[in-house]
Amino acid sequence: MRLRNCNSLFFLVMVLVISCEKEAKLDSWKLNLPIIGSNSSPKCVDLNQDGVLDIVLGAGRNEFQDCRMGVIAVNGASGDTLWTAPSTDQMYGSPIFQDINGDETPDVIISGRDLNLYALDGNNGHRIWKYEKASDEYSPEGLARFNFYNPIFIDDQNNDDLQDILILNSGNVNAAPYDSLNRYPGVLLVLNSYNGNILHLDTMPDGKESYMSPVLYDFDHDGNQTLIFGTGGETISGNLFRVELDDFLESGLQSAKLLRSYNNQHGFIAPPLIADFNNDGYKDLLAINHGGSICLFDGQNDLALSWEKNLEGVELNAQATVGYFNSDENLDIFISGALGQWPRNTGSKQYFLDGKTGEIDKTYEIGCSGFSSPLSMNIDEDPQDEALLYINDFDCRRYNTTYNLVSLYIFDLDTISIFAETSGFGKNISSTPWIGDLDGDNNLDLVSIIAENTRIFHEFLGFNVIRNEYHYNPNDKIKWSSYMEENNRCIYED
Repeated sequence: MRLRNCNSLFFLVMVLVISCEKEAKLDSWKLNLPIIGSNSSPKCVDLNQDGVLDIVLGAGRNEFQDCRMGVIAVNGASGDTLWTAPSTDQMYGSPIFQDINGDETPDVIISGRDLNLYALDGNNGHRIWKYEKASDEYSPEGLARFNFYNPIFIDDQNNDDLQDILILNSGNVNAAPYDSLNRYPGVLLVLNSYNGNILHLDTMPDGKESYMSPVLYDFDHDGNQTLIFGTGGETISGNLFRVELDDFLESGLQSAKLLRSYNNQHGFIAPPLIADFNNDGYKDLLAINHGGSICLFDGQNDLALSWEKNLEGVELNAQATVGYFNSDENLDIFISGALGQWPRNTGSKQYFLDGKTGEIDKTYEIGCSGFSSPLSMNIDEDPQDEALLYINDFDCRRYNTTYNLVSLYIFDLDTISIFAETSGFGKNISSTPWIGDLDGDNNLDLVSIIAENTRIFHEFLGFNVIRNEYHYNPNDKIKWSSYMEENNRCIYED
């Protein structure tokens, strides 16, 4: 596959469109979906048993509006819609998959705003169950009345031979930025995956709201999984906690131990990442504070702090990615931050960090608002990996956003370039693409969600699901393939 270098875009509309040379398409297609939009990051699974992975994503209209196409399944081979399912608000989550109804087809569990959490039949999108508010009181059960974040599976809790669901609910949309009123503690729940019933739950031990999707991992290799969760928001300070999963299931979150705390009006929002950064055979925990701090905790040493790096002047909304970006033998980190202050961020800045020390190896400053997370793979002939990130280019003062251009950029320590066939008019607000091999033909597939331009950046007015296939064998080259990786586990497997 050939890649073309392009100069920084910055409003050179026709220059961008002409200068990024097209590549021949293989099994490529584009599905146009008018009126609605998506902040979901797609995941792939074979729903129709044709040997080709299909694409499942959340969608919706503008916030607070119901939508008959809140969840969409797309035929990976043809780009045709397999089925859609309605929702009462935006479905921004990334799905996880499990055969719930015993028909040997993976079913879909996906989350979104305003109590939207569904299990859907993978064959036709019919509802298996929808989460229902457990109480009208503001009790722990009744506090699970706000937004759901990305679910993960845990071991079967009720002996029905199905993995059950661990998920966070939190975030009152009526709470104004910097205002402490109308903010309620986040709720961590274990749900029966067969019917959506509550098996266990507890509120955050510090009483704060929460936006960080939880993760689980057996750091000590002793069979006991540790649950990692965080609190705080874009304008509210928060904490990072750990608790043994068994302790949570037995007695709730009150025995949770504090890993890191910041009094900086920023919480832990972006999902953490679990990988072995120091080559000791134990995976470590990489955690991100919205205020610009990145922390690495040593998995072999009871999650003691290994290093901490503050990236001044940026807010960190998105997950990091990992790869062998420099010339040593340790995994490294790539992350993109938002310049300015939410909700009026004015630009983006990108960082390569040495995974062993946390020191900055390289910075770039390109693009305006956008909250997509990066991916990583080795895409050229040199030994080092590259990071992939969708970049929006428009007037960062928010003028002329209807002329926004969007491109998938390739970042390495020496240069940046644009991934072939990804430049054009449109925007990517916060959808991370998927990379892999949909049909097993040893060619690289890129699945992207690109929204139509509107006068207001966050508005929806139609979008495209795009599959581009390239003459490039991705086997053993992909390091991080999708947002939060397989089943939202956030674990890097070398």
